[in-house]
Amino acid sequence: MKRNKINWRVPKGMEITDLDRKVLYYQDRGHLVPTRELIKTPEQIEGIRRSGIINTGVLDLVEKEIHAGMSTLEIDKLVYDYTISHGGIPATLGYEGFPKSCCTSINEVVCHGIPNEFDILEEGDIINVDCTTILDGYYADASRMFIIGKTTPKKEKLVQVARECLEIGMEAAKPFGFIGDIGHAIEKHAKKNGFSVVRDLCGHGVGVEFHEEPDVEHFGKKGTGMLLVPGMVFTIEPMINAGTWEVFIDEEDGGNDVINYVSFKEALQKEGFQSVVIQSGGDYLRTLYEVHRVQKDNLFFQYKIIENLDKRFFYYWTMGSFFNFMGLIINYGRNFSFLKSLATVSNNLLFFVGAIFTYLGTRVFLKKYNFKNHHFLYLIIPSLISIYFTYISNNSLIRSINFNFFISLMSFLSVILLYKESVKCRECSLKLLLSTSFVYSLYFGTRMILYIFYPSKSLLYSQPLSVITYTVYLLCSIVFTFSYNVLLNKKFVKKTIEDQKNLNAIFNTNPDILIITKLSDGKIIKVNEGFSKHLYFSEEEALNKMTTELGVWVNLSERDTFINTVRELGNIENFEVTLRKKNLEEITCLLSANLILLDDEKHVVSVVRNISNRKALEDKLEESQRFLSEIIDNNGALIYAKDLKGQYKLVNKKWKKLINLTDVDVIGKTDFDIFPKKYAENFEKMDLDVINSGNLIEREETLEIDSQIKHLISIKFPIKDKNNKINGICGISTEITERKKTEEKIKELAKQLEIERDYAQKNSITDALTALYNRRYFDDSLKKEFFRLKRTKLPLSLIMLDIDYFKKYNDTYGHQGGDECLKMIAKTIKNIVQRNTDFVTRYGGEEFAIILPETNSNSALKLAEKVRKAVEDLNILHESSTIKNTVTISLGVATVYKDTITAPEQIITLADIALYNAKEDGRNKTNVAVINLLNSNISSHINLIWDKNDESGNILIDEEHKTLLNISNRLINAITNKYEKDDCMLIINELIDSLTLHFSDEEDVFFKTTYPLAEHHKNLHKMLIDQAHSILKKYEHEDLNLKELTDFLIYDVIEHHLVVEDKTFFPYVSQKN
Repeated sequence: MKRNKINWRVPKGMEITDLDRKVLYYQDRGHLVPTRELIKTPEQIEGIRRSGIINTGVLDLVEKEIHAGMSTLEIDKLVYDYTISHGGIPATLGYEGFPKSCCTSINEVVCHGIPNEFDILEEGDIINVDCTTILDGYYADASRMFIIGKTTPKKEKLVQVARECLEIGMEAAKPFGFIGDIGHAIEKHAKKNGFSVVRDLCGHGVGVEFHEEPDVEHFGKKGTGMLLVPGMVFTIEPMINAGTWEVFIDEEDGGNDVINYVSFKEALQKEGFQSVVIQSGGDYLRTLYEVHRVQKDNLFFQYKIIENLDKRFFYYWTMGSFFNFMGLIINYGRNFSFLKSLATVSNNLLFFVGAIFTYLGTRVFLKKYNFKNHHFLYLIIPSLISIYFTYISNNSLIRSINFNFFISLMSFLSVILLYKESVKCRECSLKLLLSTSFVYSLYFGTRMILYIFYPSKSLLYSQPLSVITYTVYLLCSIVFTFSYNVLLNKKFVKKTIEDQKNLNAIFNTNPDILIITKLSDGKIIKVNEGFSKHLYFSEEEALNKMTTELGVWVNLSERDTFINTVRELGNIENFEVTLRKKNLEEITCLLSANLILLDDEKHVVSVVRNISNRKALEDKLEESQRFLSEIIDNNGALIYAKDLKGQYKLVNKKWKKLINLTDVDVIGKTDFDIFPKKYAENFEKMDLDVINSGNLIEREETLEIDSQIKHLISIKFPIKDKNNKINGICGISTEITERKKTEEKIKELAKQLEIERDYAQKNSITDALTALYNRRYFDDSLKKEFFRLKRTKLPLSLIMLDIDYFKKYNDTYGHQGGDECLKMIAKTIKNIVQRNTDFVTRYGGEEFAIILPETNSNSALKLAEKVRKAVEDLNILHESSTIKNTVTISLGVATVYKDTITAPEQIITLADIALYNAKEDGRNKTNVAVINLLNSNISSHINLIWDKNDESGNILIDEEHKTLLNISNRLINAITNKYEKDDCMLIINELIDSLTLHFSDEEDVFFKTTYPLAEHHKNLHKMLIDQAHSILKKYEHEDLNLKELTDFLIYDVIEHHLVVEDKTFFPYVSQKN
């Protein structure tokens, strides 16, 4: 689509509205949209309505007063007086020089006729009165047609069709439609009824100015022209003609009258127009509307068909002859002394006026319309001279010279015009007219010369010379009239011949079958070439034969219907019949016919269009549509289609059944007409997404029907025309309500399973007796805290505690008593250790462990003492204890840092040693472990142990993990025990090779699964291999210490990769080899 200029803009700082979004949507797709200035506010629309009340009132008054014998000037006075008295202003008065308060257009005048005292309404006239009123700065524009007398049925039809065109045009004016929709609807209806639409004139915007945008043409294509936006105000003014749509400007009336070209038979025109305001609800504000029936025969029919000869020629020529004739009669008044002066002056003046009109008639005949002001001076100057030398200074000589000079001059001007025309056209009658005019001019010129040079000759004043003068005038007038008639007849004959040729050309070149038959006996008098082409009968075979004789009618009943309809109505349109060719093949045709008069006898002109091929295609198309309709209607999915306005154009049975609606309830409606607003808005949003993207979109939608929620999976895609332009949306929706219910049940079941799993998991890490974490959770947590210790500089503390002489307690109080004791001590410890980051666990039997992340030795000792004293304060009776008669505990505290240990087991060992020392020191005490890594052999006891919790489920991967742990242990042992360098190099190379092999096997496994982090994991493998090579190089240069080695093996390879990263793909590994 050609992109139009950007008219609609959202002012800076103003919030965008729904109206803005809709208009911008069309503008972005290349449509012409109005500017904001064309959108009227509610206050402006109310002002236009008030102005329209006055406008309607003045037309009501004209309807009441109009009658035959009334002049158009009287109508203008009615309009002016009424408008002014009601506070309005006639908008046409003075508009671009227009001199009156309204336009009065009679008969063939389409519009803009100027009221005057000479246009008198007659019986049978039609007149359009067009008024525009200004009130408080607001314009209202409307017209009405008034008929004087009765009309024929055919003219009734024209008027009715014109009225229907106006109503159809208003119906087509809808929000977010287009100007072209209005013109298309009007033209379609007019053509359907055999009429044409005037194209050179149109409606227009109105309201705050007389003529605003847009131009509202009454023909065109749908979807074109300016977008119709709520708040626009404009007129719809369909002008419907019975003949051609063409018009021309009548220069006689100052270039205001617009006149319809007439056809050979008749041309009727009827105009009505309506101010329309586009409103959101699609309503129309009818400010003014009235249409009256029209009829009028064309007064100058024969001249119009002769190259549209201007009728003013006949006015001028007749007036010229009339004034000259009156001059002859008045001249006899000279015989009476009391009338002599008056008769003399009147004689001169009448001949002067006659000469002027004769000259102007010649100009009009020759189409020389450019009249100048000096032509009227030709009349004024000699008239003043004649009056002066009659009444003031009675001088017959000067008066005679003045008279002959003026008559000779005007005749000579006609000679010049005729001579120029005769050079281009060598018509004998034109030359005769030229010669006569020349003789006429020469005669009066000669008389003038004689008066000048022989003023005293009595012959010049004699009665015989006057008789000769008038005789010359009469003879010349007769020759003038004769010559003009000859010219007119020749033009008429020429025009007739040309029209006949054109008619024959049109008749013979028409591809359809054209037949002219007599109504009386049905005999064929003329056929075109299409007759032979389609029916295989030659012209000779058809002429003077009846169609029944040729056997072309398959069903004679169809012929009877055809003849009876034409006889009754005078015409028939698109009557489907079956005809038989000469070779007996049958064809389907559309028959249209009209009655005409030829030589005062009725004939039938028939146009027959062969639609057999079209009919076959229509049948195939109908079959295809039926087949497609069956597929769509019987499909299990919901299928539907919408246009760009969101109006449904198609829905299948499944859709209608689900919604419980019929086609009448759905087709042409939008989602907002059918569904609740919240669902309609969701549907609209998805539709707009499809239109804006131009792509297929799949989305889940919900809908409430009869208080039940329906779930749909909808696939929507754009429908495009042959130009790849989107003109609609198709949707295919599948109801998944039952599936959703099943999914909800599955979710509920999964939730329940998750709860049970969480409960089972909790039980797996919780000690059943004390409700503390168990040994399994202790091992996992300590390992994680160890790895976190390696990443930070913060300390990690562990408290190990044991109930003193607990075996003796059990022996004394029984196992139930022992269990109660354990529970009380566990509860006491739990109440004291409050931080979320700390872990209290039952390590085994009567032994407990407390993991304290980010806790230094002093804080751990304080906490341990607090726990010891709290247990002691419980005063649980323990008669078998050798240190006190109540239950006591002994505690060992160990605190380590990043560089202190290399394995989590080491902190357990340290805490155990401290606990052992506390017991050795007399029990019911707390002992703190002292660590000096540099002076101890703790590193010599580092040994990486395989934990079954780290198994993947894939045998190959798990075995390779174990191998890597074994190689790592060998390497640590070799370096700490100071093996030979070459032996250590061999183990490092073995580690690199095993890592490379393992990573390759691991990638083969997880790349065959749906593991989403496969590429990331592969990159981690590469980084570890590079890091291993770096370790090798450092060792070669004796730049590798024990800490760097253990960090790489324990932290990078074991913790980060084997324990953490590898576990991310374990869920995707399903098979076990």
